Amino acid sequence: GHSADWLLTALADATTHGVPQPLEYLIRDVARRHGELTVHTVGCCVLADDSALLAEVAAQRGLVSLGLRLLAPGVLASAKPEAETLDLLRAHGYGPVAVTDDGTPMLTRIAPLRATPRARVMSRTPMRPVPAQPDPIDILDLAEELLAAGVTEVEDDESVAAVRKYGDHLSNRELMLLTDALQAETPVEITYLDQSDQSSRRVITPLELIGGMVAAWCHMRDDERHFLVSRIQRVDLPQRA
Repeated sequence: GHSADWLLTALADATTHGVPQPLEYLIRDVARRHGELTVHTVGCCVLADDSALLAEVAAQRGLVSLGLRLLAPGVLASAKPEAETLDLLRAHGYGPVAVTDDGTPMLTRIAPLRATPRARVMSRTPMRPVPAQPDPIDILDLAEELLAAGVTEVEDDESVAAVRKYGDHLSNRELMLLTDALQAETPVEITYLDQSDQSSRRVITPLELIGGMVAAWCHMRDDERHFLVSRIQRVDLPQRA
């Protein structure tokens, strides 16, 4: 915990010939490098592309026990283990998904809930036979079978979900127009609010969805532009000339 100057002074006081210059250089070099790297203990990390969502999670009073802190853009560190972090996030209305080191979602089997058996009541009325019930479908087994068999057009489903996530201020009709345009790469007319809060109407042909941003061909600029879904105020069919 001492500084390089303190240590050099103490060594100089303990010798009559002073501190050798190579030793002084070594001490100052070690002092310069000491603490460049810091190691923090975390239970797990919470990741999201939406920085506003992470800020909301970090500010939740009910999640204070997780000790959430921002490590980097899109990364929150939790002081609690993965299972406890997942349970508390879900208890506060979020839908987190646990993933492996390579980003693959993990399927967790949940024990089925069963009613507590009641004491059998003796009765003179004969019991009627209960018809056999079909075996319940295991949703996780079904999901694994579908993944193994391969599912087509997953990207389209993800696009629809992402548009609804970032465009919850739009009507159902507007969301449908935008998702259809993304999937078919057909033009739509939007009212867009830029960073200066200036509104403009323009016709775009959506090409792909990147996080909460639509990459599209802007017919007014005759060039590719990017539009935040959260700033799209209105979506309509383009007017015919």
